[in-house]
Amino acid sequence: MNEPTKLVCPRCQIGLMQARIIPYNTIENGHLVSVSKMPARVCDVCGNRVYERESLLHLRTMLGASRRKADKPSAAKKTPAAPKKPAAPRKPKA
Repeated sequence: MNEPTKLVCPRCQIGLMQARIIPYNTIENGHLVSVSKMPARVCDVCGNRVYERESLLHLRTMLGASRRKADKPSAAKKTPAAPKKPAAPRKPKA
């Protein structure tokens, strides 16, 4: 007898938000991020999409971990810097 509360679409104020599993695509730091199955609520009238907050936070955490991993240079990729030549002494202007 307990029915989940019906959520009215915040955009059109007519449709009802239905729980669905849909694709999620976004650009993050210049890279395309695509998730094929992301929980969301979709309006049955206008198609407005509201992704589940918990899933978005989980995705953001995973992207943050991979970003930190990519920022940290590995020991194998380090190359020694070329030795710097001493600067030539400047001649005084006459």
